[in-house]
Amino acid sequence: MIKMLGLAIFVYSIGLSSGPSFFSSLKSRGVTNLLLALTLLTGLSVFIGVASFFFGFDASGAAGLLAGITTNTPALAGLLDAIQKNGGDHIEVMSNNAVVGYSISYPMGVLGLMIAMAVMQRLFKIKYEQETQQLGKEFPTGQPIVHLTLAVQNEPVLGITVRDLKHQHQMNVLFGRLRRNGNDTLCNWDTTFEQGDLVGVIGEEEEVARVAAILGQLTDLDLSEDRSVFDIRRIFVSNPEIAGKTVASLHLNEEFPVILTRIRRGDVDSMVSADTVLELGDRVRILARKKDMKQIAKLFGDSYEHISHIDLLSFGLGMGLGILIGSIEMTLPGNILFSLGFAGGPLVAGLILSFLRRSGPILWTLPYSANLTLRQIGLMLMLAAIGINSGATFLSTMLSSVRHSCFYQEPSSVCSAEC
Repeated sequence: MIKMLGLAIFVYSIGLSSGPSFFSSLKSRGVTNLLLALTLLTGLSVFIGVASFFFGFDASGAAGLLAGITTNTPALAGLLDAIQKNGGDHIEVMSNNAVVGYSISYPMGVLGLMIAMAVMQRLFKIKYEQETQQLGKEFPTGQPIVHLTLAVQNEPVLGITVRDLKHQHQMNVLFGRLRRNGNDTLCNWDTTFEQGDLVGVIGEEEEVARVAAILGQLTDLDLSEDRSVFDIRRIFVSNPEIAGKTVASLHLNEEFPVILTRIRRGDVDSMVSADTVLELGDRVRILARKKDMKQIAKLFGDSYEHISHIDLLSFGLGMGLGILIGSIEMTLPGNILFSLGFAGGPLVAGLILSFLRRSGPILWTLPYSANLTLRQIGLMLMLAAIGINSGATFLSTMLSSVRHSCFYQEPSSVCSAEC
């Protein structure tokens, strides 16, 4: 029971954290990723099947080897769930063999992956910096985000709105403060630049340098140091009413002159866009008037204590839905019963619910820290239960090679000592 509970918590938490990116990549590279996964899993399955035939492994041990060599703990849990349902009178033996196979091949899977990455990096001359820049268009990559001030000097950009400039030059930056004739305002989509304007630009360093060359040149002045009118503050998203909504849907500009510049989720800073979806636990960097900060903080919640709480209603409903999905049995050709089980059901439910984010008043997603904590607790419970059940079998299997080597040697003092 503890093992299955830990498994359900673990995979459901993974599903909740991976839903949006999963469906996003499914749209853009779904066919390619699916073919790659099927090809690799088919190749590994054939290899494990052939090796098991020659070395005399049983089916459960071979399946455990496959789960371990792919370092896929949920796959092992799914295997144990299947054995529990279909193992008959040999449930305990088959479960132990599966865990032993997994325990032996898991370290090899980790080391093999590290070696393969090192070889492929040299063979294909992989350049991580270029790949990071390309992925930055789809996912936050953790590249440092800077705030620099530039002086507008180039005539071709004068009188053109920020909207048109960003579209023409594919600028991936945010324009913050605008200082003109000693007065500070905030940029918006309809802002136009004049000769001598000072503009605060937020973005990755290389992109900011490119934008500076288009508009004019960088200066040593830092507009953010002047906080007499506009202030900068990091605010926690702890209000469940706005969690799961896009920045554009909040219509903040209709109430305040405000710019959301960055969002920090976990340990990764990323730029804010109109389509950015706010999640509980996010820290948003806000540029606004000092007198408006209190109202803005109230709107976002800004409570560290509140984001540490878990909505038991949504978490329990989601977990229950996942277990129900996993319990549905389908009959495949050959009268084979198939179900997603405790591994697949909560995972599918988590992916779908996190993609939906909310259903009316129910917010399905969890704060980042709470999700990570639940994931670790679930994994700990599952692996502890597996280890306690199968530890003795694993130890006896590892020591059996020493015993057998003694049995098939000529008696000697050294052999007797080893035995």
